[in-house]
Amino acid sequence: MEILKTKNVLFVEDNEEFAQNFIMLLDLFVHTIWHCKDLLSAREYFQHEKVDIIICDIKLHHENGLNFIEEVRKIETHMPIIVLSGNKNEEFLFRAIPLNLI
Repeated sequence: MEILKTKNVLFVEDNEEFAQNFIMLLDLFVHTIWHCKDLLSAREYFQHEKVDIIICDIKLHHENGLNFIEEVRKIETHMPIIVLSGNKNEEFLFRAIPLNLI
C-alpha cells in the first residue's frame, strides 16, 4: 500500500456524487488525484501531467471512455487502467479485452 502513496491517478467520471465519494476514499491511498468529467480534460491531464494510474468510466455523457483508453494504450502499454462500468454490452466488452485493463 505504501507504493500507492507515490502514485498520481487520473480519475475520469461524470457522475459528480459518485466521483466525490470515490475521491475521498482514494485520497487515503494515493499522492494526487485529478478528476475529469469529460474526455477533453482527461486528454489534457494525460498529456501534461505524470499520470501513473487511470481509473475511467466507460460510459460518460455523450462520450465513450474506451476511445480514450485506446488512445492511451497507443502511447502507454503498461500503465494500470481500471475501468468502472455497469455496462453489459458485448461490443464494449469485446473492445475492452485487448486493452489490458484491470
